[in-house]
Amino acid sequence: FLRPKEATSDWFNLFCIHQNRHPRGLSGLDRQRCCAVTDEMLRGFFDLVIWGHEHECIQEPLMVQDGDRSFDILQPGSSIVTSLSVEEAKPKHCCVLEVWKTQYKVSWHALQSTRPFYIEDVVLANEGTILDKTLKDVKGFLMEKVDYYVQKCHDDRTFPPALLKTNPSLPLPMVRLRVDYSGGYPEVSPLQFGRDYTTKVANATEILHPMKARKAPGQAVKGEGAVPYKKAEQQMAAAATIDDLVIDILEQRQGLDLLDEEGLMKAVKHYVDKKETAQIHEAVKEAVKKTQKEVWSCSKGIEGDFSAAHVHDKVKDLKRMKKQHSEAEASEPKPDVSDDPMFDLLRG
Repeated sequence: FLRPKEATSDWFNLFCIHQNRHPRGLSGLDRQRCCAVTDEMLRGFFDLVIWGHEHECIQEPLMVQDGDRSFDILQPGSSIVTSLSVEEAKPKHCCVLEVWKTQYKVSWHALQSTRPFYIEDVVLANEGTILDKTLKDVKGFLMEKVDYYVQKCHDDRTFPPALLKTNPSLPLPMVRLRVDYSGGYPEVSPLQFGRDYTTKVANATEILHPMKARKAPGQAVKGEGAVPYKKAEQQMAAAATIDDLVIDILEQRQGLDLLDEEGLMKAVKHYVDKKETAQIHEAVKEAVKKTQKEVWSCSKGIEGDFSAAHVHDKVKDLKRMKKQHSEAEASEPKPDVSDDPMFDLLRG
């Protein structure tokens, strides 16, 4: 570090760092050795360390002792919710730092422009209100939880009119229920569950998240539902979005003969996200009409009636030609515009 050579005690030494403060993403020794800069690693002449990158807002400075001197660590946190985690659910703030010689003062201000976010862990086996292990009862119980947070947001939060003019959907909260289905409880589809909340919460298709049963270190999860839940979790990971779900089904059925896979995915996504019930019907109708026209155009000059086998072969040929055309377009090299004067103008 470059430090002043004279009157070193009259300077306020502020250090800003933007790194993980806690190890994450790995396990065991690898988790301990990398992926983070811990508080104990900071050594030196600092008076205050401002820690960025971490999303949780911690208003109380943490004092770290370094030999015969100490310094404080301040973690303002992120200004918006960027992930559906516990740390993000805490209130967001910004702060004003005032420095006078070697002393400082922090004034905190709650942010009004952040979307409300609520998160809760739900262990169904611990909830005595669920009498029957039926899909209807489980879904109804989870809907009561979500409805509670929607009403809580309405009662607790107010937004400046100026913010609502630029972002009218800001009052819609984000809600995450991490649900433990172990014990024989049926799993509720997050996509179907979210269809009832498209106008009530901002993350309708991501409200529910399956959670593994909690266990003590070194102990295996026992009891009914442990094995079925693992299978359900694998299914959820393989079909996290509606696109993945459609692709998975098409792969199991080795594709489609008539319909266009991409068009079908778009239609299904519109149906799930926006409840546009006519999208799938219109997509099928348009595909049939277009295929009929192309088959008739390719079959001009053929005498006699078209057999089912003939039409089927023509449809397969058309799909193969479309696929080859798409692959050829994707493999074409992009034009080099680096020598174009307009490129230099834009770059400069």
